Amino acid sequence: MTLKYIKEESRTLIGFHILCSEAAYGKEIASASRVLSKEFPASACQIGAFIPGPCEKDEDGYWLGVPLEEAGEKRAGMSVLTIPAQTYAVMTHTGSGVDIRRTYETLHSIMDVNGYERIFTSFCMEVYRRWGNQEELVVDLYEPVATEGGYHT
Repeated sequence: MTLKYIKEESRTLIGFHILCSEAAYGKEIASASRVLSKEFPASACQIGAFIPGPCEKDEDGYWLGVPLEEAGEKRAGMSVLTIPAQTYAVMTHTGSGVDIRRTYETLHSIMDVNGYERIFTSFCMEVYRRWGNQEELVVDLYEPVATEGGYHT
């Protein structure tokens, strides 16, 4: 698995803010994904976002949406989230959604070896380039990192 470091500009998503019990996230995210696919069939990706550490109450949970530039305008019942510009460590997960935790573990391990500090109070992103079938996902995992430190130039 290859790790890249990317400086991303801010992103604005239109979609759903999902806040539920830990056990219900899989079902709720899948349901939101189906609605997004119907509402925005031409979208090239769906983007999940979450803050892994302490955050404000209105930032808690999981956001799933499509990029504003692909959506055009907000639909009734949908939320808008702007993710600030950030530097990320990025690794692609290909395969089953059940195995995504292993890819995150590999990503975090490589970041540690290379001296990159994770930022637990910024949005992580999961950019789904292939979705729908949980056994055949292609997801770019974006982990926010401190811009200082690390051995990457």
